[in-house]
Amino acid sequence: TALAGPAAAKGRLRAGPDAAAGSLAPRSDPQNPGRTMATQELATALTQSQSHLQGPRKQAEEYLKAAAKRPGFATAVVNVLLTPGLDVAVMQAAAVAFKNHVKYHWVPEEDNPFGEPLIPISPEEKAQIKTHLINLMLASTQTVQSQLSEALTIICKTDFPEQWQNLV
Repeated sequence: TALAGPAAAKGRLRAGPDAAAGSLAPRSDPQNPGRTMATQELATALTQSQSHLQGPRKQAEEYLKAAAKRPGFATAVVNVLLTPGLDVAVMQAAAVAFKNHVKYHWVPEEDNPFGEPLIPISPEEKAQIKTHLINLMLASTQTVQSQLSEALTIICKTDFPEQWQNLV
C-alpha cells in the first residue's frame, strides 16, 4: 500500500540538491550509494510493526532494526512524522523510534545495550534536526509530543547551550 503519494509529500521535508533551504535532507544509504532511506518504506514498516499478525510484525521489526543502523534514519523518521494521514499508532511508533534513536545515536557510548559500535548521527543531520524539532513538536499530537520532548531533553543535555545557541 502506498503511504506517501503527492498529497502526503506536501509538508514533508525534501531531500537532495534541489531541496528548499532549511529542509531536512536524509543521507544516502551506504549500502546503496545515491539512495536515501525511503519515507514510504519506513512508514510501511512502522505500520506493519503495529500488526497483530506475528509474521508481518517480526519482518517489520527486523527492517526497522537494520534501518536504524544506517545513516539518515533519524531524518527518515522525522519525514514519517511529517506525513499527513498516518494512523495515530504509527505516528506514536515513529516518535518512539526517533526518541530511541536519538538516545543511543546522538552521542553513542561504547557500553550500550546492543553490544556493538553504534553509528553516530552526523553533525549535518543533527543541525537539520535541531532546526525542525521544536516546530514538529508544536504541530504534533500530545502523545507524539511527549516522545519528541524526551528526544529534545536528550539533545539539550549534550548540546545546549554550546552546540545549540539558537534554541532560545
